[in-house]
Amino acid sequence: MIESYFLYLSLITFLFVYFGLSNEFSSLFASSIGYRSVSFNTFRKKTKLVYAIPIMVLSLVLGLRYNIGTDYLAYEEIYDTQNADLLWNISNERIEPLYQIVNHIPFLFGLPYYCMSILVCFIMFSLFYISLDKDRDMVKWYSVTLLISGTLFSFLNIQRHAIAFCIFLFSIRYIYNRSLLKYLIFILMAMGFHYSSFILLPCYLLGVKHKILIDDWRIQCMLCVLVFFLSKPILSSVFDLIINYAPQGYAGYGEQVFFKETGLSEQSFFLNFVTTLIIAISSKYLLHRYTDEIFVVYYRLYFMGMLFTTIFADSILLSRLIYPFVSLNFIVYAYMYRYIFHHIRKCNLVMMACSFSIFFITNITFLLYIWNSVHKCSPFQFVDL
Repeated sequence: MIESYFLYLSLITFLFVYFGLSNEFSSLFASSIGYRSVSFNTFRKKTKLVYAIPIMVLSLVLGLRYNIGTDYLAYEEIYDTQNADLLWNISNERIEPLYQIVNHIPFLFGLPYYCMSILVCFIMFSLFYISLDKDRDMVKWYSVTLLISGTLFSFLNIQRHAIAFCIFLFSIRYIYNRSLLKYLIFILMAMGFHYSSFILLPCYLLGVKHKILIDDWRIQCMLCVLVFFLSKPILSSVFDLIINYAPQGYAGYGEQVFFKETGLSEQSFFLNFVTTLIIAISSKYLLHRYTDEIFVVYYRLYFMGMLFTTIFADSILLSRLIYPFVSLNFIVYAYMYRYIFHHIRKCNLVMMACSFSIFFITNITFLLYIWNSVHKCSPFQFVDL
């Protein structure tokens, strides 16, 4: 267990220091070359080379893991037992086609499963950093909160869904820029890794530039409280609807999962409610500060996801459907962390209290995730090469 804490904390430290130093060095270099600084800053903002080292480190360290992630052995079995004919796999297996293609590439060369694991991590983290490249100063906070929020642990578990999420993360820019065709193309790509991504299609409606009802923090708080008390009857109605209209195979699976698997514990359910309520209160200041930025779209998607998390708390099956929304929590946390470390003297008492509360809750839950081996994230062990 100690090794797991050491490894994850080392990754957090490395990412934070690396991106912090890269920004400092590039700024110092730009100022030292004087008249060329404008062109250099343009190059610095556009080049993606700065992400090469973190992507390689994360891909190797996490790709070489063994039996980390609840579904690790299942994915290993899928890889080892696949047919040599890719078209047969796509036609006869229930695994999504784009994942089948990625899964087949290292298999074609006779490589062991850990090579596939490295490839999956490379795809995920490449998409992750390219998606969030708009604000270089925020990247170090995104990297930190990706781990602390526990989102990384889910990446290592449901990797098909994780790749689909990273594609969705990239596509959010097209929600913000109102490019419907491009957004649809990327959602289709995400569906190639996880069919449930089709539910992301209506998200385009949340990209409107003007304020909408859920931008009001008071409306958010009211919705949080209502959903908290009405979650069980709403869940029952939603599940009846799905069972009646879903394809027979999925309906049968869903009914089995609904009765045999439970969702959040009462403690986690309440903590989720408190966290959402705190962030809803802080949104009054966050959305005002970043009113003209893509953060508004991130926040709307995240908040809708947290509402559905409360509704679907008793169903693992339905909770998986909203995974892309909930996984945006690390972005909201990143902005609150930045508030603590960069704007503490300027923010008011309410924002200060909210930010410190989220900082405390996320750090404690991160340590508990590792201690309790959530998503089988610990004890961390490497594959035998």
